[in-house]
Amino acid sequence: MKKLAILLVFALCLTLCGCPAENTPEVSGQIVAKEVHITAGKIEPGMTVKDVLVEVTIDHQPVTCRVQLTGFTEDGYWEMTEDEPVPDPFLVRLDVFYSLPKGYDLDQINVTMECDGGEYDGTGSISTDAAGNVEAWSHAFYGELPEEETQPTEQTQPTEQTQPTEQTQPTEQQTSQDVPVQTAPHVHSWAEKNENTFISCTTDAVKTYACTCGKSKQETIPAPGHDMQDGAIQTPTCTDPGSQTKRCSRCSYVLVIEIPATGHAWSDWAHKTGLVHNRTCITCGAEETQNHNIPAGDVICTDCGAAIIN
Repeated sequence: MKKLAILLVFALCLTLCGCPAENTPEVSGQIVAKEVHITAGKIEPGMTVKDVLVEVTIDHQPVTCRVQLTGFTEDGYWEMTEDEPVPDPFLVRLDVFYSLPKGYDLDQINVTMECDGGEYDGTGSISTDAAGNVEAWSHAFYGELPEEETQPTEQTQPTEQTQPTEQTQPTEQQTSQDVPVQTAPHVHSWAEKNENTFISCTTDAVKTYACTCGKSKQETIPAPGHDMQDGAIQTPTCTDPGSQTKRCSRCSYVLVIEIPATGHAWSDWAHKTGLVHNRTCITCGAEETQNHNIPAGDVICTDCGAAIIN
């Protein structure tokens, strides 16, 4: 029996050691990074945001997402409507919004984005929607800014031919070393290079210009800041806080402002029965019951005025 017990304990140890833990959410106290994979189809002139095919998976499991197109020109940018076609030529940014599991942020996801004909530009900030879901934002650019059209210079008419003047004999011969060569000062001709960074609500844009002489210069366009618009309102109750959601009309930034609970609006105390009295919240109907507050040797409750015989 002793040998059998030893063999059973040894087999139990092998079983426990050979079974890996399933769905372990943490490693060394840190949340395991999620693998986010985004595939986006080709974007071409004439397409609308409804025609763009996008799929998002987290750890190979598909998740819901929403997309937005933003158009860019040299005069600025705008958020394209659902039925607005992509212009030709075009430069658009594809924004993909998707929900993250609770407890995760940008430092705990590894994002790969494959764009057919586009270029992944990064993963921006995260926000919280009205339902409390954490939503991440990834974006890519398609197309190029059209080059500026240069106006042709006016052709000048040839001047009338003048008769040659009589040649005079030089008094003294001068060598080329005696007469300095006069050169006109260089005037820069600046042309915008296709190396601009694109402006966002919180990031300045930088335009780069180059001259034919090799010199270059940059111009900074300040970020405009968020354009916050009021969104959904969750009305507070007597005991639970509410919230006001504000969204930027230009990007995915969302701000949720908490509205404190209002607290009960109690009526006056009223005698109920026996040695107790009660009061009612005129807002939600909640009721509170307490014993009468009767000083020693008295029969009148100091709260509700009821005469109680001890």
